[in-house]
Amino acid sequence: MIMNHESINSMLNLANGSFVFRWELRYDQFGRRYYVDHNTRSTTWERPEPLPQGWEMRQDARGRIYYVDHTTRSTTWQRPSSERLQQFSNWQGMRSQILQQGERRFLYNGTGPPPATAAAPAQAQPQPVIT
Repeated sequence: MIMNHESINSMLNLANGSFVFRWELRYDQFGRRYYVDHNTRSTTWERPEPLPQGWEMRQDARGRIYYVDHTTRSTTWQRPSSERLQQFSNWQGMRSQILQQGERRFLYNGTGPPPATAAAPAQAQPQPVIT
């Protein structure tokens, strides 16, 4: 596959925290833009952004890149971005609202067994007529 890419001035190494690594902007055979990180030998369709505060990029023993959130002491394979973190926060808020609505909607709140209900009286079944 032949890749068309811009000249040396396409090398992105912006100060002020815009890019953490040295990225090269390239175009594939269909004219789609992608970015190459020559330090990690990886590519991405998304424009590289700095990691949010409290995050760190690490590499496991097999050479795979993963990300550590020191604030929550969690890890993920997906590169975090401010936009993704905001979407996750919005999702958590909506989820808690839905759970609260569900608890208000039903008498059973999930803290114990549901209340016992009286059994309905059995109705007499019609008997076949034999002639």
